[in-house]
Amino acid sequence: MLHGTNYTKETMKKLTASEFSQIILSSGQDSKAYPPDLDDLYFLYSFARDKSIVSVLEIGSGWSTLALAMAVIENKESFGDAYLSRVRHPNPFQVDSIDASAIWSKIALKRLSREQRGIVVPHVSGLQISEWRGPGGPICSLFENFPIVSADLIYLDGPDSDQVEGNIRGVEFRQPDSLPMAADLLPLEAQMWPGTFIISDGRLANVRFLKNNFNRNWEALTDFYGDRTILHLEETPLGPVNREHLAMRLEASRNLLDKRRPLGTDHGNPGSMR
Repeated sequence: MLHGTNYTKETMKKLTASEFSQIILSSGQDSKAYPPDLDDLYFLYSFARDKSIVSVLEIGSGWSTLALAMAVIENKESFGDAYLSRVRHPNPFQVDSIDASAIWSKIALKRLSREQRGIVVPHVSGLQISEWRGPGGPICSLFENFPIVSADLIYLDGPDSDQVEGNIRGVEFRQPDSLPMAADLLPLEAQMWPGTFIISDGRLANVRFLKNNFNRNWEALTDFYGDRTILHLEETPLGPVNREHLAMRLEASRNLLDKRRPLGTDHGNPGSMR
């Protein structure tokens, strides 16, 4: 399978690292952008494929936009027809990507094929410095217009501290060595479906801030070697739609990995980290 071509049933096996890297490197470089970190990108692509991710929310666009779009398109081609006939999902097989910079968002979109651009929804928004839970609370950043979507996978890779303007009590994110502290996911936690993943590229202080302020049952795994943290919302399904959503993702994941469903199980969670 080559970049920009139509996907067919015969190409729905997961790409090898070599095949994936060839596609990424052939997608076009921009002198303003960092070169792609192929190991990180292949991890993202593989994770989205292995977990049969249906919808993605990307915070901070970049090379990851391409990797995630590739995975979601392949997932749609693999089990999309069956999924859409059985599950009522508000934004299926879609990648929503928000960035504080119109320039970086545009660069990320230029790497995509026409088919990939068809499933990526870009959002550009300003940022504000804020205090979580009001005056005296932890100082954080918030996008002024944050997309409200149902996402199986949330990729946290932005915003950068130097994109956040303003100060509170003399504290500002643009000062040297300021830690990014995005709080946008906190008010949306109640809307997240059980089985949701959050992957953070670095930003361990930000992840700890989120987890300490979340109210639901999040399982955490920090990979210090890969400099990433994975949070997983470990809860029973909300109802029949969420249950069918998880069951179909589990079945698709087992088919991809060539595993049989255990006898006596009708539903399961494709996201368990155990």
